[in-house]
Amino acid sequence: MKQNIVAYASIEEPSNPFDYVRSSIEGIIDCIENNFKNYFPAILERKHLYGPFLGEFIGFYHEDLNDALIIDSYNRKIDRFRFRMNLKESYIFMRINARDDFNDEIKYISRLENVLDTKYPNINYIFIFMVPCKNKTMYYKNLSNKTFMFLINDSTIEVSNIQFDTKPVFDFLKENDLFIKIPESNDNIIIEEHDKNILWRVNNYYMVNHIEYNI
Repeated sequence: MKQNIVAYASIEEPSNPFDYVRSSIEGIIDCIENNFKNYFPAILERKHLYGPFLGEFIGFYHEDLNDALIIDSYNRKIDRFRFRMNLKESYIFMRINARDDFNDEIKYISRLENVLDTKYPNINYIFIFMVPCKNKTMYYKNLSNKTFMFLINDSTIEVSNIQFDTKPVFDFLKENDLFIKIPESNDNIIIEEHDKNILWRVNNYYMVNHIEYNI
């Protein structure tokens, strides 16, 4: 069965609306439920000079949203995502937790699955949920029969060696028939606490406005 990693952009894979942006998991749910109505910020302005464009659910850090061509490119990504989600295909969605306490995202997993199942009934999928700032990269446990949780040691992670640092994740995807077999959990292992996860800030900017309002 064909497996597409639709949340991971590469030279071979055209990007999608959740690539190269910062998002809350509530924002992903909202985009799917409401047909991306709240994807762009309501007001296209930066809070700080050269800072990001922050919406309620999505933060844009790399491009100027006042440029109509940039908006058009994101709309094409949205159209691409909609098209793919209406195919009878199998997909792998990947997300790195962006909260200090990963339980603040995990509590939305069942709702995300329900939204995907309702909105895109033709697809078959699994969800890889990764928790950074841990002492070892490893498979941890399944949160459901569709969602699998990994711990990620990203203390030295860089774009140049990202596949090395996340090798257990890629090995897991490559070797397991995840659409049939649920692997054994390691949730008896105590998760070692490290420094606060700062992924929800970039260059001291809040990831999205929704995070800022709810700290």
